[in-house]
Amino acid sequence: MKQSMRWTRIFAVNFILFISVIIIAEFVLRFEYPVPEKVFHFDKNYIIWSNTLTSWRFKSGSESEMSNGYFREKIIIDSEGFRSDEGSEGQKSDSRLVNKNPYAIVIGDSQSFGHGIASSKTYSSIINKLIEDEFGGSIFLRNFSMPGTGPFEYNAALDYLIVRYSPRLIIIGLTDNDLCEATTEKYHLSQKKKEMILKNRWSSYTSFFSNPGKYIYYRTAIGLLLQSALSRLRSFFVSKDTPVLDPFFEKCNESILAFVQRFSKKLTERNIKAIFVSIPNGSRVIAAAIDSELHRQLALRQIISNLEDASATENYIFVDPMSNLVDHFITHEYLRESIMLPVDSHNNGLSNKVIAQTIIASGAMQ
Repeated sequence: MKQSMRWTRIFAVNFILFISVIIIAEFVLRFEYPVPEKVFHFDKNYIIWSNTLTSWRFKSGSESEMSNGYFREKIIIDSEGFRSDEGSEGQKSDSRLVNKNPYAIVIGDSQSFGHGIASSKTYSSIINKLIEDEFGGSIFLRNFSMPGTGPFEYNAALDYLIVRYSPRLIIIGLTDNDLCEATTEKYHLSQKKKEMILKNRWSSYTSFFSNPGKYIYYRTAIGLLLQSALSRLRSFFVSKDTPVLDPFFEKCNESILAFVQRFSKKLTERNIKAIFVSIPNGSRVIAAAIDSELHRQLALRQIISNLEDASATENYIFVDPMSNLVDHFITHEYLRESIMLPVDSHNNGLSNKVIAQTIIASGAMQ
């Protein structure tokens, strides 16, 4: 009996020590691997479904918020459906553009829209500011992007915009996700993603008791450290040579090229310049900087290279800021916060400034 109690006490002490070490480790690691305090959400009262644009859109003339515990940013949508900067006195600073023809329009998903950041920190707004500072006056570049959309929705947005405006150019922000989401003739938001938007949340394994393993893996600093370690381990087994695209990525390559060609042809027929901008995931920038790219990341790099090569003979301009983003990340001592938000891989104002500068330096805005 005494022996049994002794082992019980030893087990209890060791268990308490183990839990204490885990708690302390989690606390310390959160300085390096921050996790969201809340689930990211929009205000569903300001989101409506548009049959014309085949996507959810924020209500025109609305002001709402997006937040996740690390940020709380305003979403100001002007009367024509464009995201606008907040004025110095809380007014819609882009109201002066209503009923005026924009010089350029940006179409894209959450990266171009500005997930988790103020409108003034999006690359479209930064382009406006940089050109205004250098040359004086605004070029009236307006942001029609919407989170959760893809190539099919971009095409619907283009059809909607070109009958209402006659811009000099259209900028399409192609994220890494987009490169493999043009594989069907009609790409729609999945029903699951539509429901998540309406429920004010993205799937994020918020309950430990519903799925302990996934909660630890996705919602704790220890889990994020494990993800990083596994990613680096896998990278050792990946060839860094130019990858031969497997059937899946070959299909991605063919479909996104066909989409770009159709899109640019439609614009060329209307004498509008088409500019496609690669918007790399922040994790891919980090992987390239530390030479730990995985097969998928290498395949996406090859697809982007193919799109850039094709632009030499097609009627579109392709801008890839990847090398500038990698240089920026290295120059800032490999700090995650130099290129993306604390808890996900969306761009922040710093990386968007690099993207904006790359677009301007390419001469595409002329």
